[in-house]
Amino acid sequence: MQYSFIAGSVASVAALVAFLLQLFGVGSNVAIARYTLHGSILLTLSFWLYLYFSPANRIRKAIEDRLDYSGRYLDSSNKPVDIIEGTFQVSDFGTHSIAIPPFEKPPDITIYHVKSFMKRRKPILVAVSVEAFEVEVSSSEQHGNWPYRTRGEQLKRQDNEHA
Repeated sequence: MQYSFIAGSVASVAALVAFLLQLFGVGSNVAIARYTLHGSILLTLSFWLYLYFSPANRIRKAIEDRLDYSGRYLDSSNKPVDIIEGTFQVSDFGTHSIAIPPFEKPPDITIYHVKSFMKRRKPILVAVSVEAFEVEVSSSEQHGNWPYRTRGEQLKRQDNEHA
């Protein structure tokens, strides 16, 4: 999980504060040690609550932006390759169509496994067109959110100007 690194950082800062208090002789004072412990726990809990329950917070957006590789790249032959990343959700059985931005040719699609406590099978990619791809879901293990990445050359946007 991507937020575990942040939790580790918060915990290490709390441990550093406790170490510094103990180093300077404040550790023998039980009241100050207790307030430091309770303050660290409260700070960590409030951080987690903010991170998970705030729908559009700056910390979450910054982390997700750093993990998003969408954009235009050049391959080894200097040919442009557009990469689009996203997620789709499936909760029913059958074939599901997922819309993507238009490409010149059907792009390469990769569906990624999500880290989970349960063993999950990915939905099966059955068809790819220039504007969508289809996945087949035949098991409840395949339900949920799935990240995907498309690679190919996108159509160029031409804005119409009204004269």
